[in-house]
Amino acid sequence: MAMYKVVRPIEHNNKLYLPAGEAIIGKAKSASHGGDIAVDRSGTIELTPQEAAHFTNGQLVPLAKEGSHSAPAGTSNANEADDPGFMPTPIKQ
Repeated sequence: MAMYKVVRPIEHNNKLYLPAGEAIIGKAKSASHGGDIAVDRSGTIELTPQEAAHFTNGQLVPLAKEGSHSAPAGTSNANEADDPGFMPTPIKQ
């Protein structure tokens, strides 16, 4: 299972996962069944790749494994916005 950073609130397995620092304390109401559910404010969630594939609206960001210096797939190690010489590669159609 891989660790992911929670960017937007996620309800998974009767628990509400919030981004770090959110101000909800204790319990929250489930969007699914309306009952009380636990709240996790750690800002991270552990999911299998199959579970993570269901979150397609920007709720998650993969965390790099400890000891890994590479960026998550699809990202760059360089801060392209700060590089005045950066030229994006044209997309061939």
